[in-house]
Amino acid sequence: MSVIVPINIIVPVYASAADVADNNSSVYIGNGYVVYYDIKSSWGNNQNIEIKIKNIGSETISNWALKYDAHGEISGLWNGIAYSSETQYIIKNAGYNYEIQPDQEVNFGYCVTGEGLEIPKAFEICLQRTDKAENEYIVSLNVTNDWGNGFTGEIKIQNLSAEPIEAWRLNFDTNFTIEDIWNARLVSADANSYSIANDITTTPIAANETKTFGFKALKERGVTAEIFNCIVNRVTINENFKSLEFLETGLVLTSFAQYN
Repeated sequence: MSVIVPINIIVPVYASAADVADNNSSVYIGNGYVVYYDIKSSWGNNQNIEIKIKNIGSETISNWALKYDAHGEISGLWNGIAYSSETQYIIKNAGYNYEIQPDQEVNFGYCVTGEGLEIPKAFEICLQRTDKAENEYIVSLNVTNDWGNGFTGEIKIQNLSAEPIEAWRLNFDTNFTIEDIWNARLVSADANSYSIANDITTTPIAANETKTFGFKALKERGVTAEIFNCIVNRVTINENFKSLEFLETGLVLTSFAQYN
């Protein structure tokens, strides 16, 4: 059975500056992130928009996706992929910019067209980490060099499902101690239990594809290295607009500027 754990919950505080006709930018403060919304230029019923998302939390935001009402139709999107229902959008990362590390930011932009355009009042990072079903992947260990009390090896994750595994994490137990990892990163280690996440070279794992990361480890002489209790999970977004609800929460600060 899949387990879904929300990654971000927006702080239940909402505030807005007074309405001003020359309002060209805003700052939205959520739980662990800030969204900067900037109208770069305007003509007729069109605006050029740039949005920045900054990670102000202590954990990396992986496979980011931002949900909001754009109040118009988006075109010419760069640095993102759009899912929409009328003027409600989820803008998802473009793959190469899937991760926002602490104190780092990503940006994307587009042209928005519509009557009565306005700055969105709320933004939501709409991610969840979900376990893959056991029959949707295979995890295997291959020892590449064994010198008795230590070895190098590689772990392969094969995706048996029809959907990509994005921003994956592998939790597993071992009878050895990992000293170094490449093509992935260590999330946590507790005795012989490990949580390993992808790096940019190993995500996503497309349907019917296999990704591999390597490591160096210590073990007892004469012991065959093994991994067990393997669980693969991924970060997914809610694309079901029938149940899409925008939370009137967070903190919005508006600023004013004159663009030439």
